[in-house]
Amino acid sequence: MNRIFSIVLSISDEVIPYFRPSNRKGFITGIMIICANSIPVIGVIFFKWSPYMILLIYWGESLIIGIFNILKMIISGAIQDRRFSPPGFAAGAGLSLFFTFHYGLFMFVHGAFILLFMIISSSADIVDPDALNNPFAAISLLFPWDMTPVEFLESEFAAIAALFISHLVSFYLNFIKTGEFNYTTADNYMLRPYKRIIVMHLTIIFGAFALFISGFKSVVFVIIWIGLKILSDLKMQVSETKKYPVFTP
Repeated sequence: MNRIFSIVLSISDEVIPYFRPSNRKGFITGIMIICANSIPVIGVIFFKWSPYMILLIYWGESLIIGIFNILKMIISGAIQDRRFSPPGFAAGAGLSLFFTFHYGLFMFVHGAFILLFMIISSSADIVDPDALNNPFAAISLLFPWDMTPVEFLESEFAAIAALFISHLVSFYLNFIKTGEFNYTTADNYMLRPYKRIIVMHLTIIFGAFALFISGFKSVVFVIIWIGLKILSDLKMQVSETKKYPVFTP
């Protein structure tokens, strides 16, 4: 236990100075990460969300990370030193297609694992048998077509939307506004999401295991679980920002 606390404190010592209010970019990014990841806790406590849905919410975040990484690959390939580069654009487009393929396989396997875990360990009222037997019905559950704005805000889709906005803000502040794309190429981003995804998923796996042992009943476990996830997200954000400093022409 002391070892865990020492690791958390060491990470905090590195993260907190970067996200101080005087560092406007880091402060905004940090606030967005904390707020977006806190919504699942609010949902579990006040709107009776199933903790199982947190697994799907963070699967959705992995998809969001992949989409923004594809944009980074294309843009960083197409623009070099503030000029459009046709060879770079072609290379970036090709690499982004390859990334889409192998990242898509990763997402498919991860999603199948989550669904299998839910089917095996959940009660019948969480997994709808009709949705499992009808793939089109299952797909329709992923899109809030018939929800009112209030229903949307009270649903798990609000958490996914918040995570999307958080990554959109980070994409603008840390990639577009800094001009990071001027001195990086598409290959710089080929494996970049995986480090963050692996750390995030390890946190999710350990958290899910703890919740499974507790019978998915303890809100305290949910808070600790998401707290560790927030800390790991902040740490990865600091590491990525330090690796690619602000562009100066």
